[in-house]
Amino acid sequence: MSDNDLHFFGRNTYPNELHKLLLTEPNVEEVQALIHKYPNAVREKNNNGHLPLHNALYLGASVEVIKLLIK
Repeated sequence: MSDNDLHFFGRNTYPNELHKLLLTEPNVEEVQALIHKYPNAVREKNNNGHLPLHNALYLGASVEVIKLLIK
């Protein structure tokens, strides 16, 4: 993780598994399964006030993953 990434993400800022999963460049099926299991995870902010959507955008997630996070 670069210095810029540490500035954006901070330390220990993963309040749920969705935040963690997005760091691994997941496919649509993985994200969809996790959202199905934990639907509120898409609205949980990390310590820096970022939603999973913010992290996904910053990390360059696929359009399909972004669409799932917006739904």
